[in-house]
Amino acid sequence: MRLCRLLCLAAIGSAVPSAVCADFPNPYPAPVSGVRLTPETSPLPSINGARVLGVRPGAEVLFQVPVSGERPMQIRASGLPAGVKMNSRGLISGKAPMRKGEYRVKLQAANRHGKDAGEWVLKVGDDLCLTPPMGWSSWYSYSEAVGQDQVLKTARLFVERGLVNHGWTYINIDDCWQGKRGGKNFSIQPNKRFPDMKAMCRAIHAMGLKAGIYSTPWMGTYAGFIGGSAPDKKADYAGLSIPEKDRLQENQIFGRYPGVHRRHADRTGPVWLFDRDARQWAEWGFDYVKVDWKPNDVPTTERIRKALDESGRDIVLSLSNAAPYEHVEELSRLANLWRTTGDIEDHWGSVSGIGFSQERWQKHMSPGHWNDPDILQVGKLGKPNRPNTAFVQTRLSPDEQYTHVTLWCLLSAPLIISCDLENIDSFTMGLLTNDEVIAVDPGEFPGMDEGAGGRFHGSGLFQYRRLQGGSEGKSERYRPVRSLSGAGPLEACGPGNGGRGHCRGAQQPRCGHVPLHQEGVTPGMRAGFIGMVSPGGCSGIFSLIAEFRRTRAGLKPEHRIAFPPVFSDLFAGRFIYRYRGRLAT
Repeated sequence: MRLCRLLCLAAIGSAVPSAVCADFPNPYPAPVSGVRLTPETSPLPSINGARVLGVRPGAEVLFQVPVSGERPMQIRASGLPAGVKMNSRGLISGKAPMRKGEYRVKLQAANRHGKDAGEWVLKVGDDLCLTPPMGWSSWYSYSEAVGQDQVLKTARLFVERGLVNHGWTYINIDDCWQGKRGGKNFSIQPNKRFPDMKAMCRAIHAMGLKAGIYSTPWMGTYAGFIGGSAPDKKADYAGLSIPEKDRLQENQIFGRYPGVHRRHADRTGPVWLFDRDARQWAEWGFDYVKVDWKPNDVPTTERIRKALDESGRDIVLSLSNAAPYEHVEELSRLANLWRTTGDIEDHWGSVSGIGFSQERWQKHMSPGHWNDPDILQVGKLGKPNRPNTAFVQTRLSPDEQYTHVTLWCLLSAPLIISCDLENIDSFTMGLLTNDEVIAVDPGEFPGMDEGAGGRFHGSGLFQYRRLQGGSEGKSERYRPVRSLSGAGPLEACGPGNGGRGHCRGAQQPRCGHVPLHQEGVTPGMRAGFIGMVSPGGCSGIFSLIAEFRRTRAGLKPEHRIAFPPVFSDLFAGRFIYRYRGRLAT
């Protein structure tokens, strides 16, 4: 294996100055760990993140308009329905109208450097989670040591580090929060590390964020705490529990994993109590629940869905883990997201094995219903199933982390991090605030099949779908949804290439070239492309975000972009590349 020599970007009329090519050393050096490679966030106002929120009639509305740029910032909204308002920080809140429909709101953001505008849609109907959720989970972070203080600290860091300005929304508690059953609902009450769940959720909401929690329909969770069913009406687990002297925590009654299997608590008990727990979560103010058991069967999922729907609050349902593919059609109608795999790990074998095996799942997702290939393994992590107070850098290299995030965006996967935010480095912040790549993740489409009504445009190499953006004719963005694996894209690059990917200008585009004759892509529009190249040739993933401004003349419909096989830098103002690959000899 050898690094392919970096070659210049093919000429694209006068859209790219010839001096650009001189900016790249040859070969391009490997990135240094911790050093930011993604461009710094611009001081200019930029409205980012999801542009649609799904709520049920009369439900609580909570949406923080994600706007990056230098503060102070003025954020305005016009067209909000009655009962919904926005404060000076851009936090939209209130009660949704009782009448179903789409309520379109004009957003404006301005600071001393400039302004931005866009449209946000409040969609009142039956579906929640109309874009893949973005947030944080405690599982690969504090894990068994998770507590209210750490959760609130993480929420504050979302605001202080500016992640909330880029669309990051959910603060999710995973396993290990549970105490005993009690209260008016005879529901699971929190352990002593969570003194006031309701106050915690209220504080999270006040920051413009949403709160998530964890459970299981089994009698016990994977980490050994009680779940959503019981052996009897009194919820007496004594016959299944380990002795108190052997417990690592007072409420870890089944012992650390795999104790739940050894104590035979890994099954739904004869007394169903999940509905009581759902009512309690709604009263506390939770917006999201991860429900973890295996296999994810349809009858149990129906019971879970019913309990959440009758809880009195909109609660997103995330199924875990390893949903059976043969039941994905039924599960996808009931859940908002479902795990397509077991637990991910922070090494390339796990990330690539999961990421490159998702193609068959793609046709089953639609707005409000998402495939979940598991948590992003970026930044500094803890060890699952341990009471972590210190964190170590992911074992993924910088290039592997770029590939990881890019691939998850390409798959329209939930973007859930679990890293330490207090000591986050500049490189990881760059990954998490690269808006033009993240914008690929929540692109609008009703499904991955053209027959399902998606807006597709084929080129013979890839198919693209329209992404969010383009308000007031400002931009249109497309992304590939086909040829996610195999040799399709590479073979299409031209015979005789031999997998070396030598691109020698527009006349001989070889490695990963993309014709720009897509319908709707004109010199005055923005086109965003992220694509995957064949493991048989250029291995790995490349991403290109390219903006062609109206002031740049000379781009014709037949012009092509030839991707250099190795790139990782910002150049020419608005061209961003993120890829490092090894090419077959």
